[in-house]
Amino acid sequence: MQIRFLPMGVAAAAIVACGQTRPKPRLTAPATTQLESLLRQAARRNPEIQAARHDWRGRREDRTLASAWPSPHLQVQSLSVGDPLPGAGLHSNNFAYLGVGASQTIPFPGKLRLRGAIASQGAAAARAQWRRVRRRVLAQVAAAYWRLAYVRRERRLLHAQQNLLARIAAIAAVRYATGQGTQASVWRAQLEHTRLLRDLAAIRNQVSVLQAQLRALLAWPPGHPGVRPAPLRLARSPEAAHGTVPRTNPGLRQERARIRGQELALQLARKERDPDFKLSGMYQRTGLRFPAYYMLTLSMNLPFLQRHREKARVTRAVERLHAARAGLRARRERLQYELEQAQADLRTDRGLAQLYRRGLLPQARAAIRASLLDYQSGHRGLTAALAAARRLLQEQLAYARVLEQHASAAVRIRQITRG
Repeated sequence: MQIRFLPMGVAAAAIVACGQTRPKPRLTAPATTQLESLLRQAARRNPEIQAARHDWRGRREDRTLASAWPSPHLQVQSLSVGDPLPGAGLHSNNFAYLGVGASQTIPFPGKLRLRGAIASQGAAAARAQWRRVRRRVLAQVAAAYWRLAYVRRERRLLHAQQNLLARIAAIAAVRYATGQGTQASVWRAQLEHTRLLRDLAAIRNQVSVLQAQLRALLAWPPGHPGVRPAPLRLARSPEAAHGTVPRTNPGLRQERARIRGQELALQLARKERDPDFKLSGMYQRTGLRFPAYYMLTLSMNLPFLQRHREKARVTRAVERLHAARAGLRARRERLQYELEQAQADLRTDRGLAQLYRRGLLPQARAAIRASLLDYQSGHRGLTAALAAARRLLQEQLAYARVLEQHASAAVRIRQITRG
């Protein structure tokens, strides 16, 4: 950017009364990007949301896997007499045989049902986690969107401040040319005008960072056209005045699914004391001169003999259940606090926005107009005019920050209260 300094001896007529600006050609502004459109794209394209959704869809099959019976086993046996080769002595000794059989493990009744139910609660928790991730990513998109809107507004305000400081510098040049001012006042006015270039460079960097963040959240390729946010405004939030965290909140759903899963895990831990069974059958074929053998075996384990292990399993399940219940209470209290804080911020920001719009901004604009007239007529000095210009910029930026905070608070409320 080229820095142009005003000449020292500019005449008053060339300044055009220190306030008139050359009309600029009207350009058609590019269409703004609607936030709802970005949110739909993020929900569809964001890799983190996709990963959480695929994880949930995969976990839906856990119930089938957990409640399925163990796979049966097929057995083939050979007992040889007189020679290690299979079939040796089969026709000469009734001890030799070739056998084929199968075995099946039979869990104690109720265990498979509990394991399937625990897997279902895990899938429910994964679904709630997907919804939590989706909410968080969409909230990040909205926050970046409104932050970009604030930064773009800040850039416009800085450009307007440049024009205002240019007017002040022109007045200082006229006063110096007519012998009513000093050269130091001219340089000071131009210095204030030039300092804004540093702030504008920082603004350009912030815009680039926010555009890159939005591209990452929306999974846009490099070089994709940037986002043009809508102007900052007071958000409409009917749920802002009152309300509590709904039961449909994904975080609470996830915690309740964990509690139900731990309750079922405690039931299963107590049921693990019951034995499982194994049923085996074998057909053994000897030589043709000898009869065939048929063998049926029923076996069972004895887990109740290892009481220390069973007690440890139950104790672990009980403690995990207590932890899950405490986690639900903690998350509910934390969400309620965040909701009330966002609601208070929303009300406060709405009141501040009205104060700025109806009082502070009109007063600051009136003050700068009066300061320019007083400085031009010689009733006040350069310091008062620059102070009024800085005060106007500060009030305008503060008003823009209030609008951004108001929009961010509305986003937080929407993240907590919507299912």
